[in-house]
Amino acid sequence: PGINLWNFCQLGGVWPEKEELVGKIRGFPLPEAQHGDIVPWNFVMTARGLKLVDGFEEWGGEDRENLERTAQMVEATL
Repeated sequence: PGINLWNFCQLGGVWPEKEELVGKIRGFPLPEAQHGDIVPWNFVMTARGLKLVDGFEEWGGEDRENLERTAQMVEATL
């Protein structure tokens, strides 16, 4: 259960507030194995926080850079 992070942004979600949400994204613990597909639509927001889904499909891309890009996209959209 939860909502896709990108859907939350597109629908103008208000809680958690933008600053808190962006902080949670930037502080998100990366998986030990390369995920390779960290984008806003591969996060699910739950009552317990953010959950990273999908990935490990060798799409490429550096996880830390993609996490920062995700934070920037959310920041610009909310």
